[in-house]
Amino acid sequence: MVNLDYGFQLKELSRRVTMIEEHFEKLNNGSKDPDKEWDNATLVREWRISKRTAANYRQQGLEYYKRGGLVYYSPESRKNFIKIRKN
Repeated sequence: MVNLDYGFQLKELSRRVTMIEEHFEKLNNGSKDPDKEWDNATLVREWRISKRTAANYRQQGLEYYKRGGLVYYSPESRKNFIKIRKN
């Protein structure tokens, strides 16, 4: 016999949808805050550049630091680099 407890199924579906929404909210909010440090992947995604271009920007003066083997950029370094590029 098939379990037709629609109340339970709707409750479970609602719980899963909420979990998915929370997950996407975390993903979206992580990169939208301009005052947070960005890792290299976030810089590449937000500036829509390649990894090679990010490496070239570092050679051209984009300040960065490494932590745990990953490259990070502070908000100030990103703003300063943008100012340098405009001149």
